[in-house]
Amino acid sequence: MKYITVIGLEVHAELSTKTKIYCSCKNSFGSEVNSNCCPNCTGMPGSLPTLNEKVVEYAIRMGYATNCTINPVCKADRKNYFYPDLPKAYQISQFDIPLCEHGYIDAVVDEEGNTKRIGITRIHIEEDAGKLIHSESFSGSLVDLNRCGVPLIEIVSEPDMRSAHEAKAYLDSIRAILQYLDISDCKMQEGSIRCDVNVSVMPEGAAQFGTRCEMKNVNGFSAVERAIEYEARRQMEILEAGGPISPPLGRPGGEELPAALQGGRPGLPLLPGAGPGGHCGAGGAAGGAPGHHPGAAGGKAAAVHEGNRPALL
Repeated sequence: MKYITVIGLEVHAELSTKTKIYCSCKNSFGSEVNSNCCPNCTGMPGSLPTLNEKVVEYAIRMGYATNCTINPVCKADRKNYFYPDLPKAYQISQFDIPLCEHGYIDAVVDEEGNTKRIGITRIHIEEDAGKLIHSESFSGSLVDLNRCGVPLIEIVSEPDMRSAHEAKAYLDSIRAILQYLDISDCKMQEGSIRCDVNVSVMPEGAAQFGTRCEMKNVNGFSAVERAIEYEARRQMEILEAGGPISPPLGRPGGEELPAALQGGRPGLPLLPGAGPGGHCGAGGAAGGAPGHHPGAAGGKAAAVHEGNRPALL
């Protein structure tokens, strides 16, 4: 049986602002551990976020460059998850009203200059988490909170790609736009751009996408290609053997995590208004229904600052 691979990508790009998204701490890679953080970065009770105006400007630039509609209303939402490098136990993101949505790019897919139009579901702003440090020289893990609050845009594609080559062409186009606009340095070795890869397969001629599996935080474009090819092959082999596709949960060794630790499942302690755990729309109707980003409603608008000078809007 012939199968079609369906791919959707979520690209996270760190923005090259001088300060972080919700405070005036320096946005700089490679600084001394925990030297660029404050009560906002560390999630201290009573600290109040102040939105960086440049982050909104940069995201809107990317929205215009990718033919998106720019929403006239901008609001923030709370995305709840629990991890040692996220002191607040939630991320300030955007859920039901992203800053930009319903766009597209025409990615060059071959040497003759032929292009394929790939839809952009949404572009929204959010904050990055910290970084865990592991070493054989000490037991346990240490946390560096310098990256907490570094501004990100997340660019969520439609599930319009059908090969690893097309996914690579799309990523090359996204990187070229980011660099041309001078809003991100796109240094993959520093984690400035990374990608969540959503892959499903379906029989040729099927009307419904297959079950989607997601690979998180892939930080190399060639690695994205290899991951797509491997995952598509794995799913095809399972289907040929008559088995079901189960999205991987838990640890690489196959041990499943308790239900309370699996996002969007019964037992996960969520604050009121928490949204589902869905991501990019690489599974679902073959007609290409828009993807869905995880998040939670209920955020409040913040003041705006540019650099170190607060300015209420």
